[in-house]
Amino acid sequence: MRVVKVDDNQQSGADKSRGVDVENEGDEGELWVRGPQMMKGYLDKEQTDIAIQDGWYRTGDMGYIGKRKEFRVSGRLKELIKYKGFQVSPPEVEAELIKHPWVQDCIVIGVNDPRDVSFENPRALVVLKPDLPTKDAVRASDEIYRYMMRKMPPHKRLHGGVRIVESIMKNAAGKLMRRQVRDAELEYMKGGADH
Repeated sequence: MRVVKVDDNQQSGADKSRGVDVENEGDEGELWVRGPQMMKGYLDKEQTDIAIQDGWYRTGDMGYIGKRKEFRVSGRLKELIKYKGFQVSPPEVEAELIKHPWVQDCIVIGVNDPRDVSFENPRALVVLKPDLPTKDAVRASDEIYRYMMRKMPPHKRLHGGVRIVESIMKNAAGKLMRRQVRDAELEYMKGGADH
Protein backbone atom coordinates (compact mmCIF):
# COMPACT_ATOMS: atom_id res chain seq x y z
CA MET A 1 0.00 0.00 0.00
CA ARG A 2 1.18 3.53 -0.79
CA VAL A 3 0.06 7.07 -0.06
CA VAL A 4 0.53 9.09 -3.26
CA LYS A 5 0.58 12.88 -3.65
CA VAL A 6 -2.52 14.30 -5.30
CA ASP A 7 -2.63 17.06 -7.89
CA ASP A 8 -5.29 18.17 -10.36
CA ASN A 9 -4.10 15.72 -13.05
CA GLN A 10 -4.35 12.77 -10.68
CA GLN A 11 -7.78 13.81 -9.47
CA SER A 12 -9.11 13.86 -13.03
CA GLY A 13 -7.45 10.54 -13.88
CA ALA A 14 -5.36 12.25 -16.59
CA ASP A 15 -2.09 11.48 -14.79
CA LYS A 16 -0.68 8.18 -16.07
CA SER A 17 2.50 8.36 -14.00
CA ARG A 18 3.66 5.85 -11.44
CA GLY A 19 2.76 8.34 -8.70
CA VAL A 20 4.97 10.11 -6.18
CA ASP A 21 4.72 9.00 -2.57
CA VAL A 22 4.06 11.61 0.10
CA GLU A 23 7.21 12.64 1.92
CA ASN A 24 6.22 12.81 5.58
CA GLU A 25 4.23 10.76 8.04
CA GLY A 26 0.80 12.36 8.34
CA ASP A 27 0.87 13.88 4.83
CA GLU A 28 -2.36 13.12 3.05
CA GLY A 29 -2.63 11.52 -0.37
CA GLU A 30 -4.51 8.91 -2.38
CA LEU A 31 -4.20 5.31 -1.20
CA TRP A 32 -2.85 2.95 -3.88
CA VAL A 33 -2.77 -0.84 -3.37
CA ARG A 34 -1.49 -3.89 -5.22
CA GLY A 35 -1.11 -7.59 -4.67
CA PRO A 36 -1.86 -11.00 -6.16
CA GLN A 37 -5.50 -10.77 -5.06
CA MET A 38 -6.16 -7.60 -7.07
CA MET A 39 -8.09 -7.58 -10.33
CA LYS A 40 -6.19 -7.10 -13.56
CA GLY A 41 -8.57 -4.42 -14.78
CA TYR A 42 -12.04 -3.52 -16.00
CA LEU A 43 -13.75 -4.67 -19.22
CA ASP A 44 -13.46 -1.06 -20.41
CA LYS A 45 -9.76 -0.46 -21.17
CA GLU A 46 -10.16 3.30 -20.63
CA GLN A 47 -11.42 2.70 -17.08
CA THR A 48 -8.51 0.32 -16.46
CA ASP A 49 -6.02 2.94 -17.68
CA ILE A 50 -7.43 5.43 -15.15
CA ALA A 51 -7.73 3.05 -12.19
CA ILE A 52 -4.57 0.96 -12.51
CA GLN A 53 -1.15 2.51 -13.02
CA ASP A 54 2.02 0.43 -13.18
CA GLY A 55 0.27 -2.41 -11.34
CA TRP A 56 -1.07 -0.15 -8.56
CA TYR A 57 -4.85 0.19 -8.06
CA ARG A 58 -5.93 3.76 -7.31
CA THR A 59 -8.60 3.34 -4.62
CA GLY A 60 -10.04 6.85 -4.77
CA ASP A 61 -9.66 6.98 -0.99
CA MET A 62 -7.66 9.73 0.68
CA GLY A 63 -5.49 8.76 3.62
CA TYR A 64 -2.22 9.05 5.46
CA ILE A 65 0.27 7.01 7.45
CA GLY A 66 -0.37 7.34 11.19
CA LYS A 67 2.13 7.51 14.04
CA ARG A 68 2.14 3.71 14.45
CA LYS A 69 2.79 3.26 10.71
CA GLU A 70 -0.83 2.27 10.08
CA PHE A 71 -2.74 3.48 7.04
CA ARG A 72 -5.69 5.74 7.88
CA VAL A 73 -8.54 6.58 5.49
CA SER A 74 -9.58 10.23 5.74
CA GLY A 75 -12.06 10.71 2.90
CA ARG A 76 -12.69 10.28 -0.81
CA LEU A 77 -10.62 11.85 -3.58
CA LYS A 78 -13.72 13.07 -5.42
CA GLU A 79 -14.83 14.98 -2.30
CA LEU A 80 -11.72 17.17 -2.15
CA ILE A 81 -12.25 20.90 -2.39
CA LYS A 82 -9.84 22.65 -4.78
CA TYR A 83 -8.82 25.94 -3.18
CA LYS A 84 -6.15 28.05 -4.94
CA GLY A 85 -3.95 25.08 -5.82
CA PHE A 86 -4.52 23.28 -2.51
CA GLN A 87 -6.57 20.14 -1.95
CA VAL A 88 -8.81 20.49 1.13
CA SER A 89 -10.25 17.36 2.73
CA PRO A 90 -13.75 18.12 4.12
CA PRO A 91 -13.54 15.44 6.87
CA GLU A 92 -10.33 17.03 8.17
CA VAL A 93 -12.00 20.45 8.47
CA GLU A 94 -15.13 18.86 9.98
CA ALA A 95 -13.00 17.12 12.62
CA GLU A 96 -11.86 20.53 13.90
CA LEU A 97 -15.26 22.16 13.48
CA ILE A 98 -17.06 19.54 15.59
CA LYS A 99 -14.75 20.41 18.52
CA HIS A 100 -16.42 23.81 18.89
CA PRO A 101 -18.66 23.68 21.98
CA TRP A 102 -21.70 25.00 20.09
CA VAL A 103 -21.52 22.52 17.18
CA GLN A 104 -23.68 19.39 17.29
CA ASP A 105 -23.26 18.35 13.65
CA CYS A 106 -21.61 19.77 10.55
CA ILE A 107 -20.65 19.25 6.95
CA VAL A 108 -18.05 21.08 4.86
CA ILE A 109 -18.59 21.45 1.12
CA GLY A 110 -16.94 23.37 -1.69
CA VAL A 111 -18.84 26.30 -3.21
CA ASN A 112 -17.83 28.36 -6.22
CA ASP A 113 -15.91 31.53 -5.49
CA PRO A 114 -17.92 34.47 -6.91
CA ARG A 115 -14.71 36.28 -7.95
CA ASP A 116 -12.77 33.36 -9.45
CA VAL A 117 -14.50 30.28 -10.87
CA SER A 118 -11.23 28.32 -11.08
CA PHE A 119 -11.48 27.24 -7.44
CA GLU A 120 -13.94 26.56 -4.64
CA ASN A 121 -14.25 27.96 -1.14
CA PRO A 122 -14.81 25.64 1.84
CA ARG A 123 -18.25 26.36 3.37
CA ALA A 124 -19.72 24.83 6.52
CA LEU A 125 -23.31 23.99 7.32
CA VAL A 126 -23.66 23.66 11.09
CA VAL A 127 -26.35 22.31 13.40
CA LEU A 128 -26.12 23.99 16.80
CA LYS A 129 -26.49 22.09 20.05
CA PRO A 130 -30.13 22.11 21.26
CA ASP A 131 -29.53 24.36 24.28
CA LEU A 132 -28.42 27.26 22.03
CA PRO A 133 -30.95 29.72 20.60
CA THR A 134 -31.04 29.25 16.80
CA LYS A 135 -32.60 32.69 16.39
CA ASP A 136 -29.13 34.12 17.05
CA ALA A 137 -27.71 32.27 14.04
CA VAL A 138 -25.74 35.26 12.75
CA ARG A 139 -23.79 35.61 15.99
CA ALA A 140 -23.24 31.85 16.17
CA SER A 141 -22.01 31.61 12.58
CA ASP A 142 -19.64 34.56 13.15
CA GLU A 143 -18.25 32.96 16.32
CA ILE A 144 -17.74 29.59 14.61
CA TYR A 145 -16.15 31.28 11.58
CA ARG A 146 -13.66 33.16 13.82
CA TYR A 147 -12.90 29.94 15.74
CA MET A 148 -12.01 28.16 12.50
CA MET A 149 -9.89 31.13 11.34
CA ARG A 150 -7.76 30.63 14.46
CA LYS A 151 -7.58 26.84 14.22
CA MET A 152 -6.97 26.11 10.54
CA PRO A 153 -4.21 27.02 8.06
CA PRO A 154 -5.24 29.65 5.48
CA HIS A 155 -6.24 27.23 2.70
CA LYS A 156 -8.48 25.19 5.05
CA ARG A 157 -10.41 28.14 6.47
CA LEU A 158 -14.11 28.57 5.78
CA HIS A 159 -13.77 31.25 3.09
CA GLY A 160 -17.23 30.27 1.81
CA GLY A 161 -18.76 31.11 5.18
CA VAL A 162 -20.76 29.30 7.85
CA ARG A 163 -24.51 28.81 7.73
CA ILE A 164 -26.59 27.56 10.65
CA VAL A 165 -29.12 24.90 9.62
CA GLU A 166 -31.65 22.75 11.48
CA SER A 167 -30.42 19.43 10.06
CA ILE A 168 -27.94 17.93 7.64
CA MET A 169 -29.00 15.47 4.96
CA LYS A 170 -27.84 11.89 5.65
CA ASN A 171 -28.75 8.52 4.19
CA ALA A 172 -30.43 5.68 6.13
CA ALA A 173 -27.04 4.52 7.43
CA GLY A 174 -26.28 7.99 8.81
CA LYS A 175 -23.68 8.82 6.15
CA LEU A 176 -23.42 12.43 4.98
CA MET A 177 -24.93 12.96 1.54
CA ARG A 178 -22.25 15.40 0.34
CA ARG A 179 -23.27 15.74 -3.29
CA GLN A 180 -26.93 16.34 -2.47
CA VAL A 181 -26.07 18.78 0.34
CA ARG A 182 -23.75 20.69 -1.99
CA ASP A 183 -26.38 20.84 -4.76
CA ALA A 184 -29.02 22.07 -2.30
CA GLU A 185 -26.65 24.68 -0.86
CA LEU A 186 -25.74 26.00 -4.31
CA GLU A 187 -29.47 26.40 -5.02
CA TYR A 188 -29.91 28.17 -1.66
CA MET A 189 -27.06 30.54 -2.50
CA LYS A 190 -28.49 31.28 -5.97
CA GLY A 191 -31.68 32.46 -4.29
CA GLY A 192 -29.82 35.47 -2.93
CA ALA A 193 -30.00 34.33 0.70
CA ASP A 194 -27.23 35.15 3.15
CA HIS A 195 -23.77 33.89 2.29
